[in-house]
Amino acid sequence: MPNWCSCTMAVYGSPAEVKDFKAKCELAREKGEQLKHWHLYQIFEEFGYKEEDILQGDNTYGYNRGNIEDISDIDKLSATEDVVTIYYESAWGTMIEGFDYLLRHHYKTLKSETIAEECGNEVYINTDRTGRFFNERYVLYIEDWDNFYFDNGEEQQVVDTLNEYIERAHLKFDKLKTIEDCYDFINDNDSEDIGYVSLNEFEPY
Repeated sequence: MPNWCSCTMAVYGSPAEVKDFKAKCELAREKGEQLKHWHLYQIFEEFGYKEEDILQGDNTYGYNRGNIEDISDIDKLSATEDVVTIYYESAWGTMIEGFDYLLRHHYKTLKSETIAEECGNEVYINTDRTGRFFNERYVLYIEDWDNFYFDNGEEQQVVDTLNEYIERAHLKFDKLKTIEDCYDFINDNDSEDIGYVSLNEFEPY
C-alpha cells in the first residue's frame, strides 16, 4: 500500500489548449473508472499512447500510478491565457515528469506549476518559485496542535509560531530568533523532550 502524494497542478496557456487538456483529463477520469485503470495511466491513452509505451522500463512518461481527484473550472488569467487546476494523488511521489512530457509534446503554449506533499517520504515540492499560483514555502507540524503553512517571506511567522508552542508547552528553551534556530531546536532535541515537531520547506523540483 503506497503513501499517497497529494499534488495540485495549475496548467495555463491559450484558452483553446487549456480547454483541450481539461477535456482529456475529464475523459481519463471517466474511462479510468470504467476500465479500472489508474487515471494517471489513462491520461496517456487519451493522447494516443499504447500500453507497451506507457509502461516501458525507461519510464519516459513518468510514474503513473494514481488518480485525478478533482478538476477545477477554467479561470481566465488574461485575454490570451486561461488556467485549469488539477488535483491528483500519486503513489509516493509526483507525476511531474509525465505531465511535463504531455504538455511539451502535444501543446504549443501550455505550461504547469505543481505543489505536492507526502510527509511519509518527506516530499515537499513547489515548482512555482514566483508564487503566481502557489506561494507556500514552509509547513510546520506540531503534534496534538496543528499543521501550519507559511508563504514566501513569512519566516518570522514560523519563528513566532514555534515560540508560542514553546511557551504553551512550558518548555525551557531560549526564545527562537531565526528560521535556522527553528531547525536547530527541532533537530537538536529528542522528540520525547519537545513532542513531535517537524518543519519542512517546499523545494523546487
